[in-house]
Amino acid sequence: MKKNVFVVAVLLGCLSILLAGITGCGLGVEKPDALEDGLEPPPPIAAFDTSEAVHQVWLVPGNKPQDLDAVYAEVNKFLKEEINATIELKHVPWQTFVNQAETLLAADSPPDAMMSFSWSGYARLAAKGLLAEIDSEQVSRYAPKMSAALSAYTDKGLAGCTVAGKSYMLPAAGNLWVEDYPVLIRGDLRASHGLSEVITLDDLDAYLKALAEAQTGIVPWNADGNGLYGYLQLAWYQPNGMDAPVNDLFFLASSLGDKRAQIRNVLDDKSFADALLRLHSLASAGAVPESAFYTRTPAQQSWVTGQSACLIADLETVSNAYVATLRDHPEWKPEWCLLNPEAKRVRQPVNSLGMVMPVGAGNPERFLMTMDLLFGTKELQDLTLAGLPGTNRAAGSGNVYEPGPDAKKYPFNETGSWAWMNRDLMMAPSAAGWLQKEIYDKWTGEEGRVVEAELGAFQFDPTPVATQLSAIQTALGTEGRFLLAGVSDNLSTDMKTLQDALSEAGAEDVRVEMQRQADLFLAGQ
Repeated sequence: MKKNVFVVAVLLGCLSILLAGITGCGLGVEKPDALEDGLEPPPPIAAFDTSEAVHQVWLVPGNKPQDLDAVYAEVNKFLKEEINATIELKHVPWQTFVNQAETLLAADSPPDAMMSFSWSGYARLAAKGLLAEIDSEQVSRYAPKMSAALSAYTDKGLAGCTVAGKSYMLPAAGNLWVEDYPVLIRGDLRASHGLSEVITLDDLDAYLKALAEAQTGIVPWNADGNGLYGYLQLAWYQPNGMDAPVNDLFFLASSLGDKRAQIRNVLDDKSFADALLRLHSLASAGAVPESAFYTRTPAQQSWVTGQSACLIADLETVSNAYVATLRDHPEWKPEWCLLNPEAKRVRQPVNSLGMVMPVGAGNPERFLMTMDLLFGTKELQDLTLAGLPGTNRAAGSGNVYEPGPDAKKYPFNETGSWAWMNRDLMMAPSAAGWLQKEIYDKWTGEEGRVVEAELGAFQFDPTPVATQLSAIQTALGTEGRFLLAGVSDNLSTDMKTLQDALSEAGAEDVRVEMQRQADLFLAGQ
């Protein structure tokens, strides 16, 4: 691992040499235990010289809240006192942030740090040499609380963020969760139709089909593409212990626990065909519209507007929808359901979210120290997440968020503080409950329930097979649509048609290239 040499490290290095020399002269001075193996003990943060004031500009995605400056004026009072540093958040609209990250980092005056995501090109930016390396020695020395949180979350540490053997991200270990696909249903409709509690996938299918038959005027499940993938997660991936490295290429998967992560085409797997049959049965019953495969309306929007009686999505989406429903439509009596309780759950990859620095960043130590204070200080957690007490949030509400008179001027959890959120210190989203943490605590509390997908942090570079991928997307948008949307008239025939179309498009070329990249990724771990 590359070692970063800061002034304090040099001083301690000289001190260790001096101690070694004295001991060698037989003067009876014993070396500290940490030096017995030739290792330097990490210095306390207080040993780092913070006499020079540092102002940092951090880029985060989204729109600037109206009260941002007032909130961070309070944050900066604390930071100034503790480490003689201040920060300035600059919000960049999502579209610009994702599409122009490379330009922003390569600018003549780049930010001191910026938020990054696996899906927004973290690996690509690192591979292009635009990011500064962050190693475990730096993190443990200058951000010990975040280092401890990362170790508690995963045994891999920063290895989950590596690109060509080096890490360039400080992961948001306190805001990473267990991946799951909970189901949200209308409890009022279930009860009024005399239906059983939804515990299994069969129960869910029965609920959806009953609502379709009753013609309530509400679409039983107004799904979108992500929801269809979520259903396949429940019907096949979870119970079979499989993982798809690239969601869009759902037919390429590897087994959880396979250290070699061998990727195979699963379309010829009978159990996968059975999962597609379930979708076909729902569509035939009128429970899911044909438009589900290509709709541009997010499923959660259909849910919150009362147009859908079911929501299947990732944990965060369902959690947010559940809390919002309890707040805005308690009469719906929303019920969340965890199917496949015996199946393994997958830990969210550590490169999903974090902060990065541009190459050549001038104050890496102060950046890490700032992040550690934001992460590990309850007062700063409350300020950056929920704003000022008495204005943006209700005063005296304890550890549960209640909006204040000016809540809209600093919306809860919508202000760009995600990279340093700490699930153990942060306010609960509302008195309605915190589904996301409840499920996280449930699964992590069961020994052996949560695993890490070998390719969870893997980012596939499509460039070498761009032509094949274009043809595959065409095949999935035609032959594949009939299968995923459940509107196939003859599943076996249409499955064969899709397999032939994918083969002609170059699916095997893509699988081989993905495996090649996956092997390199695993070797770098």
